Amino acid sequence: MGIKDLWDKITGNTGPKLTKASGDISTHSVKHLEVFTAEAMVIIELHAADVEKVLEIARSPTPAALATDTTTVIFVPTDRNVLPVKDPKKGWILPLSSTTADKLTSTPGDYEINPQIAFAVIQ
Repeated sequence: MGIKDLWDKITGNTGPKLTKASGDISTHSVKHLEVFTAEAMVIIELHAADVEKVLEIARSPTPAALATDTTTVIFVPTDRNVLPVKDPKKGWILPLSSTTADKLTSTPGDYEINPQIAFAVIQ
């Protein structure tokens, strides 16, 4: 439990937390990136060749974005329990835990990372 988590527990601020992205965010260009929602789940569709970029972000201590001409997804490495956000100016801001590398591969298919995030890897 971090200091912020302890402070939230002491002050009673225990509601759902939203993912936040701040500071300089490096952007990686990808050929294909689509975002869909199904109930409370955000589904990111991307090419198998770009999965390694997601895994690099998951291992990194700083947020980074994948982007096409029309879509931007900012991934924030965190092991905190936070919810995805659709920011009207920045695009999707999604938490990416360190366990992502255990669940996501470049083999085409569907990968549920957690109850809020899934990846659809295409050829």
